[in-house]
Amino acid sequence: MNLKVKLFKDFELSSPIWVASSHLTESPKVLQYWQKITPSAVTLKTTSQKGGTGEGSRVLQRIGREDSLYSDGKKRKELLDYDSSRKLLQIARKLLPYSKVGSSLLMGEDYGRCLNMLKGSDFFELNLKYAVRSRYSRDIHSKFETDKLLYKTIYGEIQSFLKVFKDYPRFIKFTREIDWIGDFPEFKEIIELAEQYPETGVILANTKKWIIPSSSSDFAIELKGGIVAGHGLFQETYNIVKSVRPLVPDNIPIIATGGIDTVHSVIDMFKAGARMVQLCTAFQLRGLSYYKHLVKGLNSIQKQLRVKSFDELITKVQDAEIVCLPSLYDCHPSFYDYDSFDDLFESGRLDMIIVYGRTFTRTNLQRFVARFKNPKKVTRVITMAPNSPSLKATAYSLGRERGEMGEKISAMQQYWIKLYKENGVEDHCFEIYQHNKVPFHSGYITEDRALFVPYSLLGEGQTLPIYDFEASTLEYTRLTEEFVGLLNTSKQVFSSHSH
Repeated sequence: MNLKVKLFKDFELSSPIWVASSHLTESPKVLQYWQKITPSAVTLKTTSQKGGTGEGSRVLQRIGREDSLYSDGKKRKELLDYDSSRKLLQIARKLLPYSKVGSSLLMGEDYGRCLNMLKGSDFFELNLKYAVRSRYSRDIHSKFETDKLLYKTIYGEIQSFLKVFKDYPRFIKFTREIDWIGDFPEFKEIIELAEQYPETGVILANTKKWIIPSSSSDFAIELKGGIVAGHGLFQETYNIVKSVRPLVPDNIPIIATGGIDTVHSVIDMFKAGARMVQLCTAFQLRGLSYYKHLVKGLNSIQKQLRVKSFDELITKVQDAEIVCLPSLYDCHPSFYDYDSFDDLFESGRLDMIIVYGRTFTRTNLQRFVARFKNPKKVTRVITMAPNSPSLKATAYSLGRERGEMGEKISAMQQYWIKLYKENGVEDHCFEIYQHNKVPFHSGYITEDRALFVPYSLLGEGQTLPIYDFEASTLEYTRLTEEFVGLLNTSKQVFSSHSH
C-alpha cells in the first residue's frame, strides 16, 4: 500500500509518521537503530549556541496510570551546540539516505550561522518551546503587558526564521503553552506571515511544562522544572488541531504532535485536520520498532477502506464517520493468513501460547527460522502438558481423543526443539513451558501487541479469527497479566541456556 505524503512540490515523505526532535535523535548510536527502520522523516535534537554535546543527564520516568513521561535535564548539556549539530547531521545523512533529515533551532538563535553550518538539512524547524518562558514574565506584573511583548518577540523571530530559510521547507513548531493558538488575531497574523513564504508548515503542539504531584511520582516527591510528554496530552492536541484547521490554508500543512501513540490516535489526528504526525514518547515506551507497527496499522486500514494512496485515505477518514476505538480490538477473518505475522521476526520479545497442533508453526516456518537466527531476542513457547488432567476436557471441546491430543502435543514440543537446534544462534533465548490449565485461545504477545484466537467461540466449520490488541489497551494489559500468571504456574521443559 502507498502511504507517501507530499507536503510541498518537491518534498515527499514515505509515510505520515515523523520522528520528533528528542533524545531519540541526539546521537550517532540512536541513529544507527533508526537506520534499520528507515523512518520517513527525522528531526535531529534541537540546536542552540548555549547547548552542549547532547549528553546531559535527565530524569525520565513514567507518571500516573497513562503512558506519559516526565523529563527534565540540564538544558545547556542536553541541547546540541552548533558544531555538535553539524557533525550529527553529517552522520545522519550517511545513516539515513532514504529519510528526510531536518534540523531544529530554538527561537533567538543565529539563524544565518545555523544555515551555513547545517546546509545539508532537508528542512528546518523553529522550536518555540521556550517562547513563553521569558524574563518578561518575571519583570512585568501585568499578564496583558507581558503577552504583548512576548507576541512581538515571537512574531519577529518567526519572520527572521522564514526569511533566512526561504529556500528550504520550513516548519514553525508551536508550544501548547502559548494561549493564543486558535481563533485569535495573533495566531491569524502569524499564519498570514507564513503564507508569504511558500513551503511553510506548522507543528502543533509539542510537550508541556507541568508540576507533577508526589502521588504520581516514582520518587514520592513533587517534580517541577521538567516537561510532560505522552498520552496525557492527546486530548489537548486533538482539540488544538481541530480548532486551528479552519484557520490554516490548505497549502500550509499541519503536523500534530503530543500524546499520539497508537494507530487509532493517528487516525484521530487525520480526522482533526493534521497531514502528518510527529512522535517520540511512543517509541520511548515501546521501542523504535513500534514505528513499523504504526505503518503496518495504517496499511491495514487502507486495505479495509479499499484506498490505494494516502490522499485517498485522508479524504475517506475526514469525509466518513470512521471510528477507531483503542479500548476494543481489530478482528481479522483468518488467523493463518494474517499479514502482520512479520512481528514474529521483528519484536524483541515473543511470548507465544500454543494450545495444540503445528499448523500455525508450519504456516510461519520461515519467519521462525529467521527469528531464531536473530541474536539477543527471547522466544517462549507454552503448551499444555501431554499428561495434563485437563487434557480430556480440552480434547473433548475440540472434538479430539485425549490420547491423540497428548501425542500431538509431545510431537509439537519436539518439533520446536528441533527447529531451534537446526536454526538458532547461541545467544537467542528459546524456552518451552508446559502447564495443566485449560486454555481456550492461541496466539502471541510481543512488547507492542497481543494477538489471540478464541477457540471456545468457534462453531463447526468456522475459520479461525484473530483479535489484535495494541499495547496501549486495557485488553493487552489484562492478557499480559494472564500470561505471566500462566507462566508462573508452568514447568520449564526446555531452555537453550542449559543446552
